[in-house]
Amino acid sequence: MKIIFFKSNYHKAGGIETLLKSIFSRMDTTRFEFKTIVMTHVPDEPLSFIDPEAIKQNPDSVELIPWNGFKSLPDAVKVTRRVISEFEPDVLYTHDMRSNLLVFFVTFLNKTPWIAHIHGWLGKSAGLRTWFFEWVDRKLIRKAHTVLVGSNALRQRIKTQCGVKDVRVIPNSIDTGYYNISTDWDRKFRETLFPGFDGIIIGSVGRLHLVKGGHVLLEAFSRLLKTNSEVRCIIMGEGPEEDNLKQQVRDLGIEPFVVFPGFVEDMRPHLNALDIFMLCSLAESLPLALLEGICMGKPAIGSDVGDVGRVLDFGKEDLIVPPGNVDGFCRALKKLVDQPQLRQRYGQLAREKVETEYSIDSAVHRVQEVLSEFSGRGY
Repeated sequence: MKIIFFKSNYHKAGGIETLLKSIFSRMDTTRFEFKTIVMTHVPDEPLSFIDPEAIKQNPDSVELIPWNGFKSLPDAVKVTRRVISEFEPDVLYTHDMRSNLLVFFVTFLNKTPWIAHIHGWLGKSAGLRTWFFEWVDRKLIRKAHTVLVGSNALRQRIKTQCGVKDVRVIPNSIDTGYYNISTDWDRKFRETLFPGFDGIIIGSVGRLHLVKGGHVLLEAFSRLLKTNSEVRCIIMGEGPEEDNLKQQVRDLGIEPFVVFPGFVEDMRPHLNALDIFMLCSLAESLPLALLEGICMGKPAIGSDVGDVGRVLDFGKEDLIVPPGNVDGFCRALKKLVDQPQLRQRYGQLAREKVETEYSIDSAVHRVQEVLSEFSGRGY
């Protein structure tokens, strides 16, 4: 079975790129043959969602299309039509707004089945421009034959807001072996973050964007710090809110207690250094960062958005907080900080939850099942 896989290259590996890299490195190559079309601003830049060795072994499997905004669309359509004619795929499989736009126009002249995999939208908090593009994206995917999503919450949203009938959930998943707890990261790493400190470290991972709620985390942390000096905070990632968050730290007078490591290629040592993982997002689908944190046995406090409540259903009364509720996050933090046995219990339950319900092998199996449905179909 032949599949053309469409994705934009966003320079650094975020959650989506990590997920896709894990999925496609495990696909059954005896059953599926892939051709990848990549829209990119910088053609020479490494692709963040494909193993470089795989490209070296089969360089013809990737077609790069220069992308400089909507003006690039006519040329992108021409290239895609040529690749479809030569490769004769059974399925077109897209993973972001640009690829949805491209395939939307291509399918006017080609009847190859289209599967759109939607990983979530940021909404109005992302700004008017992004909100408009996401509004357009919701219109585009109506033409897809099947829409795949990573959470039950996103499935419900798409069915009600987009009018798409065939929406299927393949839960966002991670390589649990990769995020296994390891003795390679001992407590000495904490010394590089907060020298001489032996208290409680809380932290988050993600793009520093308003929707991720970093400002909520810092406000809750600063309130906790007033009553407990033995706490520290790590905020991993980079993004448009970085300067604002650092200014907030200065305004709150908590600079000595907060570290911004920036973009971290391998976040496992940082995650291992945490005592409590925080997810203060204002909107989510099913965040991979949450799965990665709790997979390493860390108790997590999360906003009641997307499928976060499903993941942390074993401790909703302690771990789930209404989005943006600083008081709620502060109370939840204080409870876990004050009760080490509760932290240990929730950390163990969280790890077990990921292993049983959010393993990447299960996701790969379900993706292959959906793709196989379209073998030999014509529309």
